[in-house]
Amino acid sequence: FEYALDRSWQVEPRTSDRVSPQVSRTQPRPSGRLGTRYRIRDGLTASANLGTAFRNPDFTELYGDRGFIRGNPDLKPESGVNADVGLLREIPGFGRVDSVRAGIALFASRVTDLIQFVQNSQQTAVSENFNRVRELVLDGAIGLNSSH
Repeated sequence: FEYALDRSWQVEPRTSDRVSPQVSRTQPRPSGRLGTRYRIRDGLTASANLGTAFRNPDFTELYGDRGFIRGNPDLKPESGVNADVGLLREIPGFGRVDSVRAGIALFASRVTDLIQFVQNSQQTAVSENFNRVRELVLDGAIGLNSSH
């Protein structure tokens, strides 16, 4: 679902209460996302998104694989909040290139009870919760579009 406030501004709310095939000792929690795009002028668009996420531990994380991975039945589900802002510039191309696109985005996330595998000896790993994890990423990309 996408809602255009006017010719330049769009809002995209989304929600999910998907039940994954993961082993769950807790009820699934809904997650949601709200995104917006604003066309500043022809060829220049700003965007922003905010969302929540939830993930139960899977079977291997809880019970292991009887080999390399040792299970951890005390794992808690992980949950988090994610946000990003970005700019996208598209300019007319040249020769066989129809257009050139360049974008930059800043991503931030905060996760509670992140589930990660930790190697505890040379031959085994165990999944553990990490209380609070924060991440900040700056990403850029350049692309060429061609219909030839």
